[in-house]
Amino acid sequence: MLEGNGLTRGLARELGCDNTRVNNIAPSAVLTEGTREFFGEKDERALEVIAGGSAIRRNLHPKDVCDSMLWLVSEQSAFVIGQTIAVDGGTVMLQRAERWFRRAQRYDSQRLRRR
Repeated sequence: MLEGNGLTRGLARELGCDNTRVNNIAPSAVLTEGTREFFGEKDERALEVIAGGSAIRRNLHPKDVCDSMLWLVSEQSAFVIGQTIAVDGGTVMLQRAERWFRRAQRYDSQRLRRR
């Protein structure tokens, strides 16, 4: 179950009777300038690993999150309430990708020590 789902469902129950819809968007790592700064000089490799952990095999862009949000506020989702929408390209295996990235980092540091 996704983080924040209990709060989302609880608020939806409380506010739904007033026709107020409450939903939650749970994106994976969004490709922004801040993301690149966070990963520093290893940003290309980190983004490659993250994209490799998703079913769609590309990184999440701000437009992807905005498009999902626009759908949620539209009439097309009028009966959607209390849901956490995972906008992640199918990144159900992100933890596996993170473990792989850590292994790759250890391998790189071991290789550098041997030199």
